[in-house]
Amino acid sequence: MHKSTIDKIIEIYNRSGLSISKFASIIGKDRRTLTAWIDKMTNKEPSSDVKEAISKFFRYPDKIWQEECQGN
Repeated sequence: MHKSTIDKIIEIYNRSGLSISKFASIIGKDRRTLTAWIDKMTNKEPSSDVKEAISKFFRYPDKIWQEECQGN
């Protein structure tokens, strides 16, 4: 099954154990935006800045955002 960027962000958020406020501050978004992603209220693709912030903070390689990267 193909995971969207939002699905990957939700998975990272759930694994992080961080509060919505803390995670939102890490990615440079407000809590409403993060909540909309978690509740799947929007399909808008997160910006490259969001992906970069997550990769940098959690020390993930940039390749996790590629479509073919579906593993853990």
